[in-house]
Amino acid sequence: MKLELTHLLCVHAFIFNTPTTLPPPCFHHHHIPLIKGAMPIKVKTYCYPHSQKTKIEKLLVDMLQEGIIQPSKSPFSSPITLVKKKD
Repeated sequence: MKLELTHLLCVHAFIFNTPTTLPPPCFHHHHIPLIKGAMPIKVKTYCYPHSQKTKIEKLLVDMLQEGIIQPSKSPFSSPITLVKKKD
């Protein structure tokens, strides 16, 4: 069983690579139907310490340059939540 699992993980190791681009376009574009007259939800940003704000800005610029994320024109927004890793 362990050998089969190891082989399976080796064959499909590419799945665990860090993404470098956005996924390919889909044949079906998903959308969320809204209730008529509903206003977009906008949540104010949290106050971050300067060190975290600098890190957030660097991560965003890096992900934009690598093509992992793209600018959005959506009227909806939500704040970024930072979670520290155990190590």
